[in-house]
Amino acid sequence: MRIGFYHESAGARESGGIAVFVREMAIELADTFEVTLYTRECDPIPKLEESAVDVVQIPIPGPEEAIRAAVSRVTPLNRQNVSKLLMFQSARRNGYLDHIDRTVDLLLTSQWFDDVLLSNATETPTAYEFHGCPNIGLGIKARNRFSDAEYTLVNSHHTAIRVRHEFGISVDEVVYPGVDVDEYHPDVEPAFEHDEPAVLYVGRVTESKGAFDLLRAFEPLAEEATLHVVGRGDYERAKETADALGIADAVVFEGVIPEEALPGYYTAADVYCLPSHYEGLGMGNIEAMACGTPVVTTNVGGVPEYATHEESALLSPPQAIERIRANLERLVDDPDLRERLGREGRSVAERFAWERQAETLASFCERVVDSDRTIEREGRTSVETAPDVSPVPK
Repeated sequence: MRIGFYHESAGARESGGIAVFVREMAIELADTFEVTLYTRECDPIPKLEESAVDVVQIPIPGPEEAIRAAVSRVTPLNRQNVSKLLMFQSARRNGYLDHIDRTVDLLLTSQWFDDVLLSNATETPTAYEFHGCPNIGLGIKARNRFSDAEYTLVNSHHTAIRVRHEFGISVDEVVYPGVDVDEYHPDVEPAFEHDEPAVLYVGRVTESKGAFDLLRAFEPLAEEATLHVVGRGDYERAKETADALGIADAVVFEGVIPEEALPGYYTAADVYCLPSHYEGLGMGNIEAMACGTPVVTTNVGGVPEYATHEESALLSPPQAIERIRANLERLVDDPDLRERLGREGRSVAERFAWERQAETLASFCERVVDSDRTIEREGRTSVETAPDVSPVPK
């Protein structure tokens, strides 16, 4: 069986959560199937080079940054989607779409623009995975209008129900993201030293991720703790906010760090906090749990599918700054609680090991590739009644 994955940055060293999902699933499935990863031309990470994945790099010629900036100014497409369009055009011009049709039985995409482009341009059956469904914007409307994907996957049961209710789309399988429990482990050497308690945030520095809520919640802790912020985003506004709150000396803006360095940041921290307004799943929480770091987060999206208040994490409603602050203060002041939640969190994370999640995806691929491809889409069972939709891992 021949499985294809398509994502522009899944082969790159600096990549986001969806790209990591694509790459890790490709690596895991390559132990069982013939797997091809279509990605942009880049210097791939050693883990991918050492795997059995056939990496096909698609060149993007020309002054890409200038093209991205120009096109994004005059169209609704943001720069990321302009990059996807450039990669697709190169793939079409240089025969990579024909390569997909010749060598792949099922093609998996994980971003809406890739899905729209590839599902209509190839003859190969395609499956698209929703990695959350926070709002109904232009992208998701375009995807639902123009996608010709045969199959739909989702990253949590919360996402499955939302996709079914909001868009009337039947879901074929729930495939959770995973974590490398050998790389993300409590024994990883800490990335930094500190005398005072350290709180860590990993994610985009945006309002929707709760980064600014965290700065406000952290204000009274600044005299006894430090806050380390990792990720890309609106650092100018974040620094202005920290200055206005009088906590600039207690906040360390780490910026973007290599993916391989992340486990050391989790183990260095005493508390991890992800106070998102919405999360399809919230992989930062699970990575922190894998490292034995206690988690403060919000009860949004798919988070309650693995995080239970007082048992494996401390939860609050989104944007409830006083509640977030109280949870942070409890963990900063209570080493025994930190130890207990860290231990329970590690147990939760082990259920999300990549190999376990890849088994679900592998079973789905076998099922649909072996099935009659003429089955009408309307004949599939919805996620709410389908017996083969995977439960939360136990």
